[in-house]
Amino acid sequence: MNTEYLFIGGSPRSGTSLLSALIGNLPGVAVAQDLCLFFYLKLAAIKVMLRTQKVPLSEAELPLHAGNMAPSFDTRLTEFFPEFLNSSLEDSLNQFSSQISGKVLREFISLMDTFLFCDLNRPDPRKDRGQGASYLKCIDIPELLDKQSMKQVLQSVLESSATSLCGSGHSAPNIICDKTPENLACIDVIDQVMSQNGFKFLHLLRDPVSVFGARRQRVDTVVDDFIEFFRVYSEPSALTENCNSFATIRYEDILIDPASAIRSVVKGLGLSGLTDEVSFDKLSKNINPGKYISYVGQKIDPQRDLDNRALVNKEEQEFIYQELASFCEKYSYGPYAKVE
Repeated sequence: MNTEYLFIGGSPRSGTSLLSALIGNLPGVAVAQDLCLFFYLKLAAIKVMLRTQKVPLSEAELPLHAGNMAPSFDTRLTEFFPEFLNSSLEDSLNQFSSQISGKVLREFISLMDTFLFCDLNRPDPRKDRGQGASYLKCIDIPELLDKQSMKQVLQSVLESSATSLCGSGHSAPNIICDKTPENLACIDVIDQVMSQNGFKFLHLLRDPVSVFGARRQRVDTVVDDFIEFFRVYSEPSALTENCNSFATIRYEDILIDPASAIRSVVKGLGLSGLTDEVSFDKLSKNINPGKYISYVGQKIDPQRDLDNRALVNKEEQEFIYQELASFCEKYSYGPYAKVE
């Protein structure tokens, strides 16, 4: 059976970790959680573009709010980025002094190095960190050097990382899944990297008021900044040519009936690697995502969602629903919620 590739994205604090834990508990699925491979690749390309001014970008094209968020810039429209993805790892390294592709690769390596060995190993009361080095366990560096293109290099890193987190004793996965909230803003990069294989994309939706409440627990933010932040992740950053199927799933539906919600979306995506014999009913309300990383609060708990909403006052809720009216109407949130 050919390997299938599934990418999960959505607004940070919308429940992508829970969703990927559910998907990852199905047989034959290997999940790379929060590797941020494509996010940092896109960020590296943008930083190099700005530094070298090979591709002029206006301030209007660079929403630099919310830290190092990758701007909604389509890398497919540049001359150098498609060329970079089609060059080999060795060529890119050797071209560092004179070619922009080498500069992107060096910047990308620097970002990933910091992320893997600093950010992913930083103490976090909600997560059992320390998984940075585990992403590298199955990576064969000499094999990477022999890859004919950066597309193949990145795909190999993704596969090795997902497999390494499954632990020993697991058979080769049928489905490689990559979960990073920012995937939605990096779908242009994913589209290029997966051009030979195609991919499937699962977009997690959540009531923006709940997202704001969950984000407020972790980040000192105001509602005006949140509106701009959420818009970046409310829809894909660009249309894709190589996405075989795109589906949406609501966090609220997962809370009600995880088995039915996951079964429905797997069918909609056409994931042939998951057969009809799979018992989706095993996706109970006591989820154990420890296969990849241990999380605090591993239960599907509707009360947590209510607690998040309680952190958002009435005026803020009304403002969020008003400013994000098109999103809320499209996906039945707030005043547009369907009454059963």
